[in-house]
Amino acid sequence: MIAGSTEIDTTLRVSQQVESALPQMSEAMRKIGRVLLGDPTAPLRMSITELAHRAGASPATVTRFCRLLGYDGYVQFRVAVATDVGRAPTRVEIGTAFHPTDDARDVLRTLLSGHVSSLQSTASGVDLEASTRIAHAVAHCGQVDLYGTGGSAVVAQEMEHRFFRIGVNTHAWADVHTGLASASMLTSSDVAIGISNSGETVETIEMLSRAREGGALTVAITSRRNTPLEAVADECLLAAVPNQYLHPADLSTKHAQLLVLDFIYILVMQEDYAGAVAKLDVSAAAVATHRAGAVSTTNQEAIA
Repeated sequence: MIAGSTEIDTTLRVSQQVESALPQMSEAMRKIGRVLLGDPTAPLRMSITELAHRAGASPATVTRFCRLLGYDGYVQFRVAVATDVGRAPTRVEIGTAFHPTDDARDVLRTLLSGHVSSLQSTASGVDLEASTRIAHAVAHCGQVDLYGTGGSAVVAQEMEHRFFRIGVNTHAWADVHTGLASASMLTSSDVAIGISNSGETVETIEMLSRAREGGALTVAITSRRNTPLEAVADECLLAAVPNQYLHPADLSTKHAQLLVLDFIYILVMQEDYAGAVAKLDVSAAAVATHRAGAVSTTNQEAIA
């Protein structure tokens, strides 16, 4: 089991387990992982020594690789691969590309499978200890800045609304000019969160880097390790998108990011649950008269 993570979800296909854990592996293990992602059935044809030679690693590293994924050794890993081959679907495979002739049912099943896979992989690799540290900092900070451009800006804005309603002073910034201005005023009592699937969005990196210079706790939400965004972050949480069968901006990316941030949101609420619920009630009451049913009732009372 990976330190600070949940146990590997054995309901995932082996290839999904490998890709989910890949960002947290050593370079030697990543070589093995890349071989298996390119040739998922290789263990069925190769001994542990042959696989190690193909990956440019040692048999001992292959054993450690298998154990990191939750298997006792290479034999148990091969059994899992064989099981996957036996249950492999024909058209619901995540890696299947969409075709102009696909009917609506096939498209829906492929989409659902991809989105579920992203969420499962994200949950499987979540760093619980880092998540708890981040939530504690958010619950007790002076201000939270959320940075994201393009599709990530939508995620940042959604979390701004959620945090704000439980009393966390939060601002989402998509424009780099205003984001940098805000980041420049953050201090060690604040938290800054940068969201970028690629981890290479220049504007988001700039804003998070500036926040770090002022002493704020900086957090990266991205899909893989060792990115420029992680390099300027104190903490990094992965929102896995293990199968890029759609356009890189597909919604499964956003769902994975929202799962990570929603997890933080709940942990923040738990820091002062009664207080958070009270704030939610107050904010709900403030907008209650703007709901269609409430307006209709108010109008009827006025006429009477």
